[in-house]
Amino acid sequence: AAMLLRLSSFEHILEDPSIESMIEESIVVGRGEGALDFNLCAFEYQYYPPTLLQYVKKSRRALAIAKFERDLDKAQMKETLFEWKLFCSRRRHARELVDAMTHRLWHRQTTRGFTTLHRWAMWQVGAVEIQRVSRGFLGRVDAGVRYVFTYSSILLQSCARRFLQRCRYRHICQRRKQASISIQRIARGNRDRRIAISALLARIERERSELEEEKKRFEHHRRTRAAIVIQKLHRSCSSRQETWRRLCREAKARERLEEDRMRFRRERRIFERELKECYDAKKREKEAADASKARSDQEWIRIRNLQRRIMRDDLNRAMEVKSVLDSRNEQHDAAKYQDDWSSLIDSKAREYEEYCLRCLQDPRNVKERKMRSSLANKIKKRMPGVLKRADSQRLQMEIGEAKQIATKEILELETSKEKDRITEQWRLDRLERTRQRKMRRENDIRKARERNGLDEQRAALLLAKAYERWSARKVLRKLCIDRFDKEFDTEHHAFYYVDRRTGTKMWEKPKSLGQYDIPTVNQWVVLRDAQDFPYHYNPCTLEMSWQPPVGTSMCQTTLPQPWLREYPVPFGPCEHFAVDGSRFCEQCSST
Repeated sequence: AAMLLRLSSFEHILEDPSIESMIEESIVVGRGEGALDFNLCAFEYQYYPPTLLQYVKKSRRALAIAKFERDLDKAQMKETLFEWKLFCSRRRHARELVDAMTHRLWHRQTTRGFTTLHRWAMWQVGAVEIQRVSRGFLGRVDAGVRYVFTYSSILLQSCARRFLQRCRYRHICQRRKQASISIQRIARGNRDRRIAISALLARIERERSELEEEKKRFEHHRRTRAAIVIQKLHRSCSSRQETWRRLCREAKARERLEEDRMRFRRERRIFERELKECYDAKKREKEAADASKARSDQEWIRIRNLQRRIMRDDLNRAMEVKSVLDSRNEQHDAAKYQDDWSSLIDSKAREYEEYCLRCLQDPRNVKERKMRSSLANKIKKRMPGVLKRADSQRLQMEIGEAKQIATKEILELETSKEKDRITEQWRLDRLERTRQRKMRRENDIRKARERNGLDEQRAALLLAKAYERWSARKVLRKLCIDRFDKEFDTEHHAFYYVDRRTGTKMWEKPKSLGQYDIPTVNQWVVLRDAQDFPYHYNPCTLEMSWQPPVGTSMCQTTLPQPWLREYPVPFGPCEHFAVDGSRFCEQCSST
């Protein structure tokens, strides 16, 4: 688009030193007699490369020759061509003379005499002699030429003067015209450059806006893609977590069921063993009591020692059970103590991390401001390392991203330091707790020793009193055995006593028997334990068996056995004895 420019503005532009230096004609090429002049500006010599400068010179020379041919008529053209040929011949003749003189001078320089003469001439009158010889030679050459072309020289001089005057006039007019044209061209060039620059700036701005829009679209697409990926990951994680929770619940339920079954079996084995040991102990006690009647006083003492050893074993067993329970309690307390401290360490670390973030974002007092300055210095020192790691991995990273990564790493380091400090406090507290537990254990041992000393004194007094009572009850015991019968009740799992005279029944043993008892009938009965398991028991021999005794006839009826705690409920034979050699017991045959 064309731009209108006022004359005052155009003159003001031309007066600018930079514009004036750019449009100044630095060199006039081809100036001389019979030559065609054309101008080159300073900025062309300054900014054009050599190849382009030669091309501009050739084009300007061609334009000058074409313009000169247009301005001249045929006669003037012939005169000009003649003058040009004459000028070229003179230049060629002068070049040949200079070459000959240069050859002679070079030849003379090779001789020793010329070297000596040259030194003397240079020292004395070298400059004057060279000028004189040069002027004489040029004068002789000019005189010879004038002698040959006297008339033509005069005519050529007159024509040349007129031609030169006309050329000077045309040259002045041409220079004025060229100056105005150059000024207009330069002004238009400046205007076009400004327009081009403004268009280029507008294009750059447009491309920058397009790039910003593209960047925004890319960031929006990236955020959208990131949100989709995050949602996908969140959904997959939530589904995996839900599946994992369901599997964990099922596994825990199975584990609980298995643990209940294993615990039941373990407790059942323990119970069976304890029940067997209990009956064995009763049997041993009975055997010891029966043997004590036939033995002497020394055998009675040995039996008492055996009972005492059994009691000590029971006491040791109880102490072992107590120690096992104490160790389990200590392990549970230690695990709970460790869990409490671990949760405390995590909570303190999170609080310290939040405190550091608050100090970095919004400090409220002098201490937090100092903390903020310290963390800022650490982050600043950490940023070069982050950028160096990114460069080593060939990752493009901005300063903001490096700062965020450095901030995160510094917060993690500070949090780890806080965790180490709280862990050290935990270690000191654990040592103090261990020391206090050791002191309590020592106090318990000391009190137990004192308590054992008192028990021994009390045992001596009891033994003395027991012997006095034993001698008094021995006669009364014989009378009681003759009067009462002892029978076993399977429903209540206990013995009851029947008075032969009155026929009354009582659960309590007659007091006159003391620690002795009435002999029972040797027969097997079916009993049930606390868990409803059937077992076989002989009250006479105090033997028990989980399997049917040898030589007994069991009932052949199949019944459910819920006491096994299995699903589905298994079926098995009836646990009662058959009566009179029949296949069924009284209960099954009656039903």
